[in-house]
Amino acid sequence: MTKKTWGVLSAAIALVAAIVAGALSLHEKNVSLMLWSLGLLWLAMTIGLTRGRNVFLFLTSLTVSLAIAETVLTVFSPIKVETHFDPTSGFVNDFWFKSDIGPQPRPGQHTARSLDDKDNVVYDVIYSIGTDGFRITPGKVALDGRKHLHINFFGCSFTFGEGLQDNQSLPYFAQQDGKDVEVKNYGVSGYGVHQALAIMQSDRKPTGEINFLLTAPWHADRSACIPSYAAGTPRYRLAPNGELVRDGFCGGNAITKRSALVASLKTLLHYGGTQDQQIALYLAIIKQMQAISQARGQSFVIGFIKADQDFFQGTNWSNEKIMDTLRQDGIKVIDMTLAPTSEQTPMMYFLSPLDKHPSMQANKARADLLLRTLPH
Repeated sequence: MTKKTWGVLSAAIALVAAIVAGALSLHEKNVSLMLWSLGLLWLAMTIGLTRGRNVFLFLTSLTVSLAIAETVLTVFSPIKVETHFDPTSGFVNDFWFKSDIGPQPRPGQHTARSLDDKDNVVYDVIYSIGTDGFRITPGKVALDGRKHLHINFFGCSFTFGEGLQDNQSLPYFAQQDGKDVEVKNYGVSGYGVHQALAIMQSDRKPTGEINFLLTAPWHADRSACIPSYAAGTPRYRLAPNGELVRDGFCGGNAITKRSALVASLKTLLHYGGTQDQQIALYLAIIKQMQAISQARGQSFVIGFIKADQDFFQGTNWSNEKIMDTLRQDGIKVIDMTLAPTSEQTPMMYFLSPLDKHPSMQANKARADLLLRTLPH
């Protein structure tokens, strides 16, 4: 085989491999495969072409280096995912649409099935979403002589009721147990306090007597745009004078939000500031929610779930310090950890050992804690 023939064959093999890797990357939505596809494409060009070879060689070296880094970070990631969604369920295929507050559930009924690593069912439920893109809470208010109260619930998947039926969520039990309490569930999986504030600032202008926020310190990284799923959500920042200002939307796209390399760089470069700065932003957003509530004649209540102690390593904060700071700002804070510490939370308050979302029992307990604070 001549040198020229060998070169043509090598270029052809690299090109075919690039096409296969590219097709797989689209199917699997895998950043590593996409980078390998580009690297192999540039390699094919380097071998097969004489003009511009140095440029293609540089592109090959750069892309292959990125592909290796992405692959290593993906394979050796410390994050262990013990469950995954059934790819045939509605939650995977047709659940989200883009709105002014980021990804939002589509109206209708959606199946949601979570499986363990052996494809055994962890949960199999149906989410009912209203025309406004928020979860429906079934049931009607049953007046029993007390003042009729309307509570707006804000938060993440814990408020939404991930892994639970419509009649097992926190808002449901507050409405059922409260008898004369009417609720609106503005919680959505993946949301943070920045989206709760954006909802309050939007034309939706939630009405009612009480705005209730269920939150935890780990919401701070969401409002700082750290997680991949924060892409496209409302962005806030603290101005030099300490004023909270809206600053467009969190960056990222369908490719970068799936990249282990991008996620690692965000952490390494303290994207969104240090953890102390992230918590300061988190608290400023909550304080603004309180200010809006007061301006509208509404009460503002926080249900606080403690984070694990190691969450605060290297910071000046703690669960107790955050709660004290909020209370000093005149905000009513209810400890809803359901245990002295996060680490001591009984297993009965989780969906399963594989999924630490709140169970129905946890929602009942937290609804009871909330209802005890309401006027009688």
